[in-house]
Amino acid sequence: GASLTYGFQFVGRDASGMLLKCLSPSLLKDEGIVDMLKGGKLTANSLAIKTALPIPSSEENLAIDHDTNTNEESNGLGSKMSTTLVYPRYERWKVLAINKFDSDRKRMSVLVRSPPELGSLPLLLCKGADSSMLDPNICGGAKFLVHGDNNEGKVNTKSIIENANEEGDLPTLLGIQAHLGEFASEGLRTLVLGVRFLSEEECASWLNKYNLASSSIKDRDQMLTDVALEIERDLHIVGATAIEDKLQKGVPETIHALEQAGIKLWVLTGDKRETAIEIGYSTNVLTPKMHVTELADVP
Repeated sequence: GASLTYGFQFVGRDASGMLLKCLSPSLLKDEGIVDMLKGGKLTANSLAIKTALPIPSSEENLAIDHDTNTNEESNGLGSKMSTTLVYPRYERWKVLAINKFDSDRKRMSVLVRSPPELGSLPLLLCKGADSSMLDPNICGGAKFLVHGDNNEGKVNTKSIIENANEEGDLPTLLGIQAHLGEFASEGLRTLVLGVRFLSEEECASWLNKYNLASSSIKDRDQMLTDVALEIERDLHIVGATAIEDKLQKGVPETIHALEQAGIKLWVLTGDKRETAIEIGYSTNVLTPKMHVTELADVP
């Protein structure tokens, strides 16, 4: 599964934070990288471009399991990481704040701090619907993507050519957008994942606002939404997930029986349009004999 592919596993969570079991070394072991991220001299996008390496196979990860390695590893930024790590090792990440999901933002996020041995770096982890994550106000590179249901799968070619050198993450975003369309057409439920590294000043300032909002008696929900919107920006998109939400046994047959009895069925969903249509056919809410009318979004 994903744990073997990416070399980590979520063990559990308690009052002190989240416990992870890791099989692979971390770039955050390099103090220079952590200092540049905290100081704003290194962005998540540039770090991803310069340090991108093939994902080791599960066999390669298992081969180093329970071993102790002392060596120098290139971090992709022109320096070496001298590490002495025992595999597997355990990391405890502190949870600083949680921005809960709501139907307006269509995403949630958690502000965490890496373990002391990984620089105690504050960072925001965010997940949500592609319409909310691939938004120009949330992800800078998304401004060159064409949005809207009538233009899904299309891109702003002119802007891409003019800004190809400025947006190094643009090819990744285009690839993710293409895959999301494929996943949705198969009826899979998708999420887009993003990350943002913060300086200590940014983290402290935002946490102060978050604590004031969470302890407010008046307009607490709106204040929490406002502080979430403030920090959920300038995200670096790291990938997307797609899962099959299997139907319960007998659902298609039951819905068909309701239709035969003359009962009208309405379904309200927050899924992508392609996902909703595909699930509609698989559940017999829609049938090949029906005429499906798609209404474009309006401001």
